Amino acid sequence: MPDVVQTDMQIAWIQPDGPNTPTVVIPCAVINEVVENHGTIEATYCRNSQTGKHEIVTRMRSTPEPTVFDLEELMTVTATDIERVLRRDCPVPVYIGTYQCAPRISFSGFDRMKVAQGCKVETATEGSLMQREGHSLSTEMVSLSAASVEKAFRLSSLEAQIDGQILRDIARGGDAACYGDCGPNAAICETLVAVTNGTALLKADVLVSMDGGRSWETTILDPFAVNEDIASVVCFPINQTTWRWIVGRGTTDVAAPPEIAYTDNEGLTWVTVDLGSTNAGYILHGSAIFALDMHHIWIVDDQGDIWFSDDGAASFTEQVTTNAIALYGVYFMDTKKGVAVGGNGAANVMLITVNGGKDWVARSAIGPGATFVPWAVTMHDMHTIFIVGVTAGGAGQLWYTNDGGASWMQRILPMPTGMTSVPALFDIERIDRCCMFLAGEAQVGGVSYGVVYRTINGGTDWDSWTSEAMAGVGTGFQAVTVCSYNQGFAVGEE
Repeated sequence: MPDVVQTDMQIAWIQPDGPNTPTVVIPCAVINEVVENHGTIEATYCRNSQTGKHEIVTRMRSTPEPTVFDLEELMTVTATDIERVLRRDCPVPVYIGTYQCAPRISFSGFDRMKVAQGCKVETATEGSLMQREGHSLSTEMVSLSAASVEKAFRLSSLEAQIDGQILRDIARGGDAACYGDCGPNAAICETLVAVTNGTALLKADVLVSMDGGRSWETTILDPFAVNEDIASVVCFPINQTTWRWIVGRGTTDVAAPPEIAYTDNEGLTWVTVDLGSTNAGYILHGSAIFALDMHHIWIVDDQGDIWFSDDGAASFTEQVTTNAIALYGVYFMDTKKGVAVGGNGAANVMLITVNGGKDWVARSAIGPGATFVPWAVTMHDMHTIFIVGVTAGGAGQLWYTNDGGASWMQRILPMPTGMTSVPALFDIERIDRCCMFLAGEAQVGGVSYGVVYRTINGGTDWDSWTSEAMAGVGTGFQAVTVCSYNQGFAVGEE
């Protein structure tokens, strides 16, 4: 029989100042139930003329109601964290964690965690205030309304070995679907696309998995020439049944400009597209291509250029900047607000736009200084931005800003038992304000491992998973794509 959850395993936490701030315990908390309302199912019936019975022909879901739950704590002489939140009327995350063995004084180490985001107080009740005889403990109970609720579980792994390949990037190539008129069931990351480096004798491969990463096959054709790497891949739908895959050449070609290729038939044929007309440029990293949809695609390259397509990557125009520093990563939170980052070991840069790239404003000396090279970036809003990268001394670091880049703070990542260093952080992927994943390299006794970090409280605490030992020092995981709080896929060199 599997282990079952008991009330004495549970700890409640709150972040009074929001995600990525200190997390504090709610002592002696009582939470009886958290009911998630997904909406009432409303059925439409028609009589079947052959059987004479009424049959359901459609089922519609009504608008969901907010998730509301009661949290009770003991009343104290001084104000509690919940009472301070009540005064400010600010949305806060509340976490309900299950711990079997881990020290419960630490947020990390949970077996499962319910994440109630953006909670606001609806009602507050003070109980057991006065009695004629005897005495009892007075209580505070608040009814909290959550903006959304997620579940997180302990990180575990599924490793697939792809012999002889150095994998550079990975992307999901489909959406979740229920069986019916439009096709069979599909998980959100059931279709995955990964890209590799080339060799002196072989072309770089585009690999596809149709079973959630358990098995992989190469596409019929490869898009680029022998000895040319593929650095980046993105996928997006172009109609009801077709997903387009875009891959970016990750090697200099002195006889050609930066180049991408796309396919609408899973690699049976490819169309190549040049980015401009100046030869020798290329795409540096997996985070260098970003697509919101087929009408909003951005690419950055080693020359510091930013390219934009509004026609599914059939053509690109250069967005004007004064930047000449190599760009590694680009991210957009919507069609208007975006950020690009890069560096060359002697200088670094972050470019910000609020109008879809028509204008870019540069922020220099991000992170710890000019020798820090940011490889990837994500953002919650124009104020809150996270970057990962590598210092000149060979250290992977995570930095964030809450003021749009005017100042930066480093988040020190925990190292599990035996880990001696984190030489590189190459990628960061965001699900929401609470959940993000990182990918990079860890070392144990001079041996390189791939490492994945995850936060579910906005960056304050991180749990991690490490791969088996990799082929050599300086490898690790190059990229990660995420599907949910509990599922992500990272790629690197075996």
